[in-house]
Amino acid sequence: MPEQIAINVAVSVLADISSGIYRTPANAIKELISNAFDADATRVVIHTGYPHFHTMTCSDNGKGMNTEKFQDIMDKIGGSTKRQGGHFTQKGRPIIGKIGIGILAVAQICSRFTIISSQEGEETKFEAHIDLKGLSSEKAKRIAMGTEEAMEIGSYDLFDDLPEDRTAHYTKIILEEIKPGFREKLLEASGPESRIREYKFREGDPKSPRGFVEWLATTDAREISDYNRVLWELGVICPVPYLDQGPVIGHEVIPDIKKILSDYDFSVEIDGLEIKKPILLPTSPEIRERGKDYEIYPLEYDEVEADRRLAFKGYIFHQRTSIRPAELRGLLVRIRDVAIGMYDKSLLNYPKAQGPRMTGISGEIYVEEGLENALNVDRNSFRETDPHYLKLQEVVYTRLGGDQETRTPGIFSDISRRSKRMSAEKKMRQETEDREELLTNLASLLGRPFQIESCDDDSAPPIQVDMHGGTILINEKHSIFPRAARDRRLIERMLIAFELASERTRSKNAVRRELLRLLSEF
Repeated sequence: MPEQIAINVAVSVLADISSGIYRTPANAIKELISNAFDADATRVVIHTGYPHFHTMTCSDNGKGMNTEKFQDIMDKIGGSTKRQGGHFTQKGRPIIGKIGIGILAVAQICSRFTIISSQEGEETKFEAHIDLKGLSSEKAKRIAMGTEEAMEIGSYDLFDDLPEDRTAHYTKIILEEIKPGFREKLLEASGPESRIREYKFREGDPKSPRGFVEWLATTDAREISDYNRVLWELGVICPVPYLDQGPVIGHEVIPDIKKILSDYDFSVEIDGLEIKKPILLPTSPEIRERGKDYEIYPLEYDEVEADRRLAFKGYIFHQRTSIRPAELRGLLVRIRDVAIGMYDKSLLNYPKAQGPRMTGISGEIYVEEGLENALNVDRNSFRETDPHYLKLQEVVYTRLGGDQETRTPGIFSDISRRSKRMSAEKKMRQETEDREELLTNLASLLGRPFQIESCDDDSAPPIQVDMHGGTILINEKHSIFPRAARDRRLIERMLIAFELASERTRSKNAVRRELLRLLSEF
């Protein structure tokens, strides 16, 4: 019979874990993927049990662990030894895990799970059946933080020295007894009142993330099922490569970071879909021209702040229409290539209201060094009083709003400039089209061509017609013309019709009849 061993956890992390530190299903699964990344795995395969979700599995081909390592991890959860040997793995990857509670991520999903693992060069593997029902006990919920005492939260049955091939190296986690709330969210029973939409991969074709991402760009975020959201979120938050053309189609944005992610040789497959970062900007086919429809703004910083180095780089993207899905709006901060939470629509609590233009902003910030001391225990949010977080805010605010001391314009100033230029171009284009239509109608009505010329002589009348020369002279700056383009075009046409009627007839009644005829036709 295997020995049953109690599992202890430091109270300093228990309160947060027992109340659920992972905000979404994807964030809980993310911890398993991060553990595989830290184990130098090149491939992670996850089966969610779709569409029934009774059992889930997560397998990786990382270096695995032996019994001693596993027992060391389980002995006192919350006392990680991951970085005692440095901040990088043997393959040179930055180690993601730090506080040693990733093993409990599955407690959000289920209370019972199995871990099977083997290391290369050893002829054995171990299998542990873990029960964490004590984690959701009333005592665990009531316990207070601030003490280092340990509490028993469950137990595991350990089967050691099981035979295995010497070349085998892997870790497999089997999640059983999926919690009803977690399972029901993924099931989301459909009905006549349901707004949930599912993406259907074409039967017989290999699953492609590109089609999935393009579908999301046309779908209201509130209509996406939680299952689809898990696929999307994991692509966003995990250290997997971008889609080939991401993050901005047709542009080499953060190429060095893209190369690093690619060189990790790390892939994650979920239910047959190999996930990629689902970021393809612009998100609308009508957004085509850089400098007009959209713009990309680089962001970079590398200085010592509070006696510690703070180094980050990234980009801020803006398009003139709202970005879809809405979850891509805002700024996403990544530490060790892993997203901290999701996109922050407030732009790190930017203090000046910017209205609708905020919906067209998306950006990523990769932190090379620093900010880790500002991380809260959930690794999904920051302690906003930390000096590094405050400096990050300052740099982002300056990039967005500009620097008054150096008179350097910011992103929002450039957005305003582009918007004004586009409005002027649109106004001019509309004016040209309207006048071309007017001239076509006049040629048809009067049997001869006319041309329009402009002047800005304050003393000249608003409209002058030269019937002999076939010219209509418009005083663009005359006070009679309203500023609103639509009203201006109406007044302009009325005055042109009046002048033409006056030139073509002499009696009052004839002028009236000709004026009405012209107005009715153009």
